[in-house]
Amino acid sequence: MKTLKTAFVVALVSASPLTDSSAYAQEGLPTTYWTVNTSGIAEFAAGVAVGADSRPVVADTVCSTFGASGCQSRAVKYNSDTGAAVWTFVDSASGPDAMAEAGGVAIGADGNPVMAFTQCDSFGGNCAIVAVKLNGTTGAQIWRRASTVGTTFDFAKGVAIGPDGHPVVVGATCSADNSSCQGKVFKANGSTGVVIFNVTRGTNYQMLYGVAVPLSSSNPFVTGVQCAATSQSCNIVTSQLSATTGAQVSTTTYNAGEPLGYFSEIGWGVRIGTDGLPVMTGVSCLVTGCDFRTIKYTSATMGTVSWNQLYNSGGANMDAALGGDIAIANDNRSVITGSSCTVDYPNCVGRIRKLNTTGAVMWDVLDGGATTALQSVATGPDANPVVAGYECTGDLCSTRISKRVLQYTTGTGSTVIVAINGDRNVADGARVTFPTVTTAGTTQMVTTSSGPAPPSGITFLGARYFRFSTTATASTSPTVCLNYGNIMSGTESQYELYRRNNANTAWVQVTTSQSTANNRICGSAASQGLGLYAIGRP
Repeated sequence: MKTLKTAFVVALVSASPLTDSSAYAQEGLPTTYWTVNTSGIAEFAAGVAVGADSRPVVADTVCSTFGASGCQSRAVKYNSDTGAAVWTFVDSASGPDAMAEAGGVAIGADGNPVMAFTQCDSFGGNCAIVAVKLNGTTGAQIWRRASTVGTTFDFAKGVAIGPDGHPVVVGATCSADNSSCQGKVFKANGSTGVVIFNVTRGTNYQMLYGVAVPLSSSNPFVTGVQCAATSQSCNIVTSQLSATTGAQVSTTTYNAGEPLGYFSEIGWGVRIGTDGLPVMTGVSCLVTGCDFRTIKYTSATMGTVSWNQLYNSGGANMDAALGGDIAIANDNRSVITGSSCTVDYPNCVGRIRKLNTTGAVMWDVLDGGATTALQSVATGPDANPVVAGYECTGDLCSTRISKRVLQYTTGTGSTVIVAINGDRNVADGARVTFPTVTTAGTTQMVTTSSGPAPPSGITFLGARYFRFSTTATASTSPTVCLNYGNIMSGTESQYELYRRNNANTAWVQVTTSQSTANNRICGSAASQGLGLYAIGRP
């Protein structure tokens, strides 16, 4: 049994025999939209978040040399269409001899990201959890707050922002020799950075890696690992905490039943579905290797399990051993990321999997080469996943970010309906209806904040554009329906659906129907096919 590795993994070499699986019903395998590999010496992405503008922000660690002091935490915002950097922020408090390590990033409803990271005064020295809030447009620092001062050994692992706008950071506080740790939860005021609560959890050895805050309340859910003091037998631990004090509201643990040693079970990430139910993803290490473990609970108290999905890529492979994460878009389906390593560990390749609402696999793809460790995943308004991690060649490691585009199966026949991101009655959902399809294919939607200016006197809701395309051979007069529930402004009855003409010279109003009860609008452009759409108001 090999031990699990942490953020700084070396000597990832050779090729992996792992291959993509086949596509499953409703969605085909997602295609790669763009991929960015940074050009540093030692760079490791820990987190990614996508805001309402569809542009991802990645938090990573940037080191001058591999495995030494002189590391800084960095946040980079990327263009959603091209992957080009929009702005870059490097924490200025990280001195040349300091040691910093990114933990994660989240974006609030105000569009401003919060990056969480560990800041040490030297390699192996005193360490604190730090949260920094940035301007979403410029990347300028708004505030910076450390969880503790003085002689501490605190480590940041994840961050989330709830409907109250306040970031919650999780990690651990450990003894100087790292022989004992307690989970750490640190909540700050979203406007000022003032600490709301700063609490420790667990006994003996607990580390928290993931955090999520539901829209229905601001009670954070956290997940990680809890180990016994004597045997070091470890369980996945997932807890719901009070939004005001950080006190425990409910908790559950999971163990696969194998009497293995240190860190045999870890919860890497947790998210809350549109049904308000928590879903945890992590790793279970058995005698023959390590496997992806994903559990959905039937209530916020997590007393019973809805489904429990285990995945092994083959034999004694080490799956999800280097970290992982989960994202849930408005279609309420879980996207899981991590890595699959062959038996000649650590030959690893990134893996992205999507599960339906019963835990069954919809699709499963690989990302990167045989040197890739994916750490985080996020979905934007279009439900398309963006993954982040690192890719190494020998001792040189670079941050890797990849955007995938979901492909929705489009069969042949008359009145062919393609439901996208939960369909037209779900916020951010969409539907394309083709009068006829003669050759099957796939249809996709990509949202962006970049596009031609609206017509004079018109404002586009959310400054959002919707780009549709299909590989199917279909009639040229499809109907497109968009749900605007998350981007409403002004007078709803005055909304109109616009489509950019095929000559790309003007916007054409194409509205055919609207349902204010369901926050949706539909339209069709005769003989124009799919293309670029937006919802406008005076």
